[in-house]
Amino acid sequence: MRFLFSILFITFSILSNAQVKTNFNNNNNKIIGHAGKFLKVYNETDTNQIPSKNISALLKEEKDSLEKSTVIKPFQFAKAISIDLNIPKLMKWLYIADTVFGKYTIKLNGAFSASINFDNFYLPQGTEMYIYNENGNMIMGPITENENNPNKVWGSWVHKGEILTIEIKTPKQTLTQLLLHANNIAYGYKEIYNSQVAHFGVSAACEINVLCPLGNGWENERNSVSLMIDGTGQYACSGAMIMNTCNTNRPFFLTANHCFVDFGNPALWRFTFQAWSVTCDPSQNSDGVTYNGSTLRANWNGSDFCLVELNNPPPVNSGICYAGWNRDVNPSQNTTIIHHPAADIMKITRDNDAPIHANFSGAQCWHLTVDNGITEGGSSGAPYFDQNHRIIGQHYGIDDANLAICNQVSKYGGRFDLSWAGGGTDATRLSTWLDPPNSGV
Repeated sequence: MRFLFSILFITFSILSNAQVKTNFNNNNNKIIGHAGKFLKVYNETDTNQIPSKNISALLKEEKDSLEKSTVIKPFQFAKAISIDLNIPKLMKWLYIADTVFGKYTIKLNGAFSASINFDNFYLPQGTEMYIYNENGNMIMGPITENENNPNKVWGSWVHKGEILTIEIKTPKQTLTQLLLHANNIAYGYKEIYNSQVAHFGVSAACEINVLCPLGNGWENERNSVSLMIDGTGQYACSGAMIMNTCNTNRPFFLTANHCFVDFGNPALWRFTFQAWSVTCDPSQNSDGVTYNGSTLRANWNGSDFCLVELNNPPPVNSGICYAGWNRDVNPSQNTTIIHHPAADIMKITRDNDAPIHANFSGAQCWHLTVDNGITEGGSSGAPYFDQNHRIIGQHYGIDDANLAICNQVSKYGGRFDLSWAGGGTDATRLSTWLDPPNSGV
């Protein structure tokens, strides 16, 4: 059965505003110096130094782990490092009238990227926080009280380079309420951000930007796709917002079960939407909108699917869309994949022929032989769309990794039609969540 959605928006509560813009543009006109984002004369503070890591050893450790593993693993680009930082106590606060300002910098010596994760997080009303890298060529914020959540956890996006600065502006009278304890920081040992603006990411040259001609007509669908980062900042996957039969815009998000296995607690996951190059060629840096936190609803290894629900639905003006789906057992005419390979900006891949049924690594899948573009690590969980722009599955893996990367055209994605009934329980099927009235559509 096929189900195609027009985009429907309804009014949400104030929690809908819990989104944070991440500016990936390293052509900012104003470099952020010692005066910080708020242009204040801060007291000198020591930079917290994270010792350099042996990147060759980390790469070998990952390679050995993958060779020993009997299951597909998500794309790993960083190593989680345990820390114990109570940021408000470490900051030397600057008091100006009824407002206080603070700035704290961490240097991960030798890292290609960095992200920070808080296990005790609360921002009082009126607080603004920014997190940025060296000179502020990647800025996340403003981060406000809208990010507060019952779990009191929160994580930053992945910033290029070895420097992370946290800068805060908060009312003096509620300073003691500020909670910002970091228990983990991610040390990037793979370069996912190229140093040149014209070559933004490090995915393969045969990948195709979603704003190239191949992506014409896929504007709504690309607005449903997100790059995901786990709660420790180590792994990346892809996925998409997906609509239910009630058209209620309940923020369900479909990805791969093998991502869930390594990602851990969904309450700590991060989702960045609309991260694409504004030009086809050359690739340009891109902004994105990040949402923090989700709840597991269902997963099943029989078709490698995982359905989570974002803690906060995208607001009316976000431009984010919910994809439709097709649970027909019969193959589509062709297949399009929209994804974030190697945690890069959004790409598009096409198979012009009908997929076939196949078993891959224990899961029932659609098997494609793609004609345009490829997939890479980080593409896991990406939606497979049919010719009518409806999801028929999500990316699982490949069986031709021995070939040169641009010759790896064999793709497998878990079948949506089988995920519908899944393992037969609410926690292992899609139907409970995507068709709550059991309409059978």
